[in-house]
Amino acid sequence: MQLPVSRARAVLVAAIGVSAATLCGATAAVADGPTLVLNQGIGAVRMGESHLQVALDYGSFCAKGCPGKVSVGQYGMTTVSYRVPGGNLVVAFRFNRVALLQTTSPRYRTSGGLGVGAKLPTASTTWRGFHSTRCHDGSNLWAQSGKAVTTRLRTVSGVVKAVEMRVLSLPQPNC
Repeated sequence: MQLPVSRARAVLVAAIGVSAATLCGATAAVADGPTLVLNQGIGAVRMGESHLQVALDYGSFCAKGCPGKVSVGQYGMTTVSYRVPGGNLVVAFRFNRVALLQTTSPRYRTSGGLGVGAKLPTASTTWRGFHSTRCHDGSNLWAQSGKAVTTRLRTVSGVVKAVEMRVLSLPQPNC
């Protein structure tokens, strides 16, 4: 079995014990594809992946001079925001594992075309396994839960503005 370049790099790094900080310059080329897989991942990031795996694909989490902007916040999670074509990709880690993903980039799509910029029905409260909740600000939040992850689509006037995936063990946000 042949590993993708980004995963092969992760295996090599783990085997020789090189730190992610050492690879800051070597990870400038992102192995980021335009895929969105509901309840699983966005681009090259998968729910549950380690800090190191994401750093190898998107760049180190340096505070200055590296691709990701880092903050530590709610629930003790480390959050890294990357600028990607058309928007942002936000990755939050809890216990060194991806616990939350969010994007505002229309680049990421499911095989059926669902993603930021897609049009959803406005006259329905259910659609393709998603359930809609009307929010106080006039937007809608469409949610679909899997075994361990919920995917949420924030829509305004029926158009998806953001996609978020969050592990079920985290408190789920209100509208």
